[in-house]
Amino acid sequence: MPARPALLVRMASRPRLGAGRLSAAAALAAAVLLAAAVPAAAATRFAGKTRNGGAVSFRVSGGAVSRFQATLSITCVSAAPARSASMIYVVAPAAPSRVSKRGTFSFSFKRAKEQFRTPKTGILQTLYAVRGTGRGAIAGRRASGTVKVTYNMNWLAYNPATGFSTLTIAACFSATNAWTARRA
Repeated sequence: MPARPALLVRMASRPRLGAGRLSAAAALAAAVLLAAAVPAAAATRFAGKTRNGGAVSFRVSGGAVSRFQATLSITCVSAAPARSASMIYVVAPAAPSRVSKRGTFSFSFKRAKEQFRTPKTGILQTLYAVRGTGRGAIAGRRASGTVKVTYNMNWLAYNPATGFSTLTIAACFSATNAWTARRA
């Protein structure tokens, strides 16, 4: 006895009502499902660390790197009166970066001013002349690169000559931090 096929194709002798036509609602539903499924499958997430232990993450989709974030340790110093401190800064460029055919990408950003409230004290902090640069290379399941940021800020520094705290300008910078990441 011949094996029966798992899927039977029914041939109709006469066309059924509506056969061969797709309703507008069904076509729209199919288009929405297809559009939602394609980008989700195409996006690849990478996660890793900087040389100093800060987190790095980004997504690659449609030939572009987006949502790049790197946590850097920043050193701030002022000359008169002398004061230094370490701070944490999260580099997050606003625009996506194109990935070249060789798998490399780069970004840079300049912001005249950034403001945020410190979590502990709630004090409004203002950063001036914020500049950041970064570059990376993606090779299969791994990625690596560098990132750097500089900015200026005002802070209070104790002046032992006067016995008072003085509002002074601090220059803040990170070394060029190497980072590595893997597909998450």
